[in-house]
Amino acid sequence: MATAAAVFLGLTVAAGAASASVPSAQQSFAAQARGYGLSSAQISTLQREVNTYIAKHGGKQIAINEVAFKGGSTVFAVPGQKYASPVTSAIPDTGPGEICPVGAFCTFASANFEGSESEYYECNTWFDNNWNGSWKNDQTSGLEATLAIYNTDVHKYGTYVTCAAYCNDANWTSDVLIYEVDPC
Repeated sequence: MATAAAVFLGLTVAAGAASASVPSAQQSFAAQARGYGLSSAQISTLQREVNTYIAKHGGKQIAINEVAFKGGSTVFAVPGQKYASPVTSAIPDTGPGEICPVGAFCTFASANFEGSESEYYECNTWFDNNWNGSWKNDQTSGLEATLAIYNTDVHKYGTYVTCAAYCNDANWTSDVLIYEVDPC
């Protein structure tokens, strides 16, 4: 049975085994966030976003605004910042899509690579996708990603194969939802 605090952080612990470490993890993330200059309100907002994401998609919280999962990770934009940047990064709010590393296929919450961002690395694996605003294919040259899409205008499901790396779409159409990604 997991403790309530462990569930809050999206962590799994054996009954009675790690109740002391859960407050430690909470304190660590809170200290990390305060060191980054975040207010209590920003910390609460980020933690709610992370909890909601983990409940829906799984993964493990590794920073106040970052979740890692097998084959990828998600970085949440800090409230008040235009671009996602891990609070563990020395350079906050780096700029349009700069967080998308070489070797990854990335989706962003908003157009122009703004907002929260998810990175996918593992080929031939379908990942739940949380963002629909824009995407970058920064994988090995020639690799294409396949997007499972739903067109809300015509109520049809389908797939879309991206252009080969390196390429991007800074303004993905808002009426076509990307609900899953196979990066390559």
